[in-house]
Amino acid sequence: MTGAEKIIEKILADARTDVQNTERELEERRAALEAQYEARAQQDGEKILEDARQDAQEGRRRQLSMAQLEGRKAILAVKQELIAQAWEGALQALCALPVEEYRALIGKMLLETATEGEHELLIAQTDADRLGQAFLDEYAGPLAAKGATVRAGGFAPIRGGFILRTGGMEINCALETLMRMARGKYDAQVAEILF
Repeated sequence: MTGAEKIIEKILADARTDVQNTERELEERRAALEAQYEARAQQDGEKILEDARQDAQEGRRRQLSMAQLEGRKAILAVKQELIAQAWEGALQALCALPVEEYRALIGKMLLETATEGEHELLIAQTDADRLGQAFLDEYAGPLAAKGATVRAGGFAPIRGGFILRTGGMEINCALETLMRMARGKYDAQVAEILF
């Protein structure tokens, strides 16, 4: 081999070594970058999964809260319905009192309500037999002692009790009206009894 060939061979060998070193460095850089990106992707993936887990837990918590709220609303609605049924049952029981008890109740209410002067008594159609003229005659004396006179005035669209007209004014003593007014005052006590 000649001197020039040896020099060329040396240059080629050095070039091959440089190429191999460069390839090795590039491979090492590629592997390092790949590992770095893989680590970052792993971290991002874990964060995404953790965020998704937290979102799912929050969603479950919200759904559970909503279900509990709906359950409480349903229970409250049932309780309110039971309370309303209790009041309706009480009204029906009052309207269905035996004649003498019913007349005594309505008579007491009439004596408490009627003031001095002339009044007109309107009753439920279903009370025509129980609160007719005989009833008015029975209470005429005690009413007269108060300076009140009461005459039959016909029927009112009520379930029980009466409406007392005096001049241009009406005093509503219908049992359903009185019960409705009592509900606001006694609903809590009824609920305690029921529940």
